[in-house]
Amino acid sequence: MAVGIDVGTGNIVAARKNEEGKIVYTHERNSFISVGKWNVVKNQLKRTRIAYTKLGDDVYVLGTAAYDYANIFGEVELRRPMAMGMLNPREQNALPIMKELLKNILGDPQTKDEICVYVTPSEPIDTGDHTVYHEDVIETIIKSLGYTPVNIKESVALAYAGLVDENLTGIAISFGAGMANAAVMFQGLTALDFSVTKSGDYIDQNAAKETDLPIAHMTALKESEGFTLDPAKEDDSRASLAVLSYYRFVVKNILTQVINLFTTSKGMPHFKEPIKIVCGGGTSMAEGFIQLFESEFKSLEFPIKVKSFEMVSDPLYAVSRGALSEGIIEEEDE
Repeated sequence: MAVGIDVGTGNIVAARKNEEGKIVYTHERNSFISVGKWNVVKNQLKRTRIAYTKLGDDVYVLGTAAYDYANIFGEVELRRPMAMGMLNPREQNALPIMKELLKNILGDPQTKDEICVYVTPSEPIDTGDHTVYHEDVIETIIKSLGYTPVNIKESVALAYAGLVDENLTGIAISFGAGMANAAVMFQGLTALDFSVTKSGDYIDQNAAKETDLPIAHMTALKESEGFTLDPAKEDDSRASLAVLSYYRFVVKNILTQVINLFTTSKGMPHFKEPIKIVCGGGTSMAEGFIQLFESEFKSLEFPIKVKSFEMVSDPLYAVSRGALSEGIIEEEDE
């Protein structure tokens, strides 16, 4: 058996095949909140089924329960063990919280030294940060849980899920919470991959500043059933307009970076035929996203011909699905 896990800033998703060969997903928010001292809250927590962990005398509620709690009680601070795609350097408890979250999601290995393909971001091109420490931390945690860790990049994993019908040729862009990751692929080989730190959280934070509303409110708005990025259908509220504006910026920003790297990088493929661009990730799930993406694309002069734009199926789960496909191949090789 093998498992693929997408360790994202906002969400962690694991993918496995069950005995019938169907892919089964396990999903948690990558978040936590402090709920007080153990001697005060222990009896309350024992009456619930929510995930929590105890660090010293302090107790923290984890995952989706923490996210829901923060949205119901607006004054509660929702904390993240990751920021901008990597372990959060400003969060003292980031490492033990991450270990607890990954343990809860992965569970015990189903076979001895089960392969776990974990996803990390490509090197960001808009900061001086590097991904090597984050990769080492996640690898160490996964190994400590009894798995054999294998690493691939987020955008490449999305390509494995979304460009199969294109002979793994085209461009895959994953819009997560902390980062947007892009990969240019040619027949399964990665010609270029990179990330930028302006994605879902950037939208939430800046829209919140524009409207003087909580960041959690913006996150909930983006994910609400009635929200749309189609200006013709938009409710023209100040919050919605702010979110729409920063969505446009985020999409245009990463497309501009692709253009710049295509025109300045050596060894880029010369595509004989128009290619497909596939999008995925939690931030891409808003209604009207692919139409907004195409609109921003048409405002730019792209260096190659593109035949279509497509949202990958199950965009929140697609990266973990691509990671799982890599794990299955690794398992067959062994």
